Amino acid sequence: MMIGLLRHFRVEQDPPNGWRTSEELLTWRKNYDMAGTSVGEFDLGKVKWETCISSDLPRARITANAVFSGEVECTALLREVQFAHFQTGGLRLPVWAWRWVLRLAWMRSVEWNESRYAGRFTCRRNDVLE
Repeated sequence: MMIGLLRHFRVEQDPPNGWRTSEELLTWRKNYDMAGTSVGEFDLGKVKWETCISSDLPRARITANAVFSGEVECTALLREVQFAHFQTGGLRLPVWAWRWVLRLAWMRSVEWNESRYAGRFTCRRNDVLE
């Protein structure tokens, strides 16, 4: 069996910038998750797909339906890693600093990291592969 991975097309939601609170980033993320995407050019390298499994988020579904002519199976198991709310109150950090905080938390399996906590990330991966 051959497995191919495809990133979604450009999302119609500008990335956050400047100084933001954790709450503002969560709001941005919710909007990003529901945003549409602009269908663009693609080349699958003459690979013929038999099956297509996609995240259930709009950006992934739109992309999958544009590049695959058959029925697309959608699942929440393929959603991107999610993080719980940081209890930081009104603390504002530059977006680049939040990115580092999130990466470090993911690598360290910090408890408030919803997708890695208690092995959930590994379980999701195994469920998709089955």
